[in-house]
Amino acid sequence: MFPPELERDAFRADHGEFGWTRAQIPLVVDVLRSHGMGILGGELWWVRDESTRWDGLIPPGKCHTSVI
Repeated sequence: MFPPELERDAFRADHGEFGWTRAQIPLVVDVLRSHGMGILGGELWWVRDESTRWDGLIPPGKCHTSVI
């Protein structure tokens, strides 16, 4: 669904979740809108400079404790 460069440049969690930079979000929203989709929620990921993967906590769901 996403243009190849948008998928290539995305950060990906081990379970396949995408993460994009603030500059990429307008294109992400346009692509989703063109497919009749929307965003139900979001997370802020801390990505260290020059990193190719994200470092952070994953919300666990109903529990109040996050997991690494």
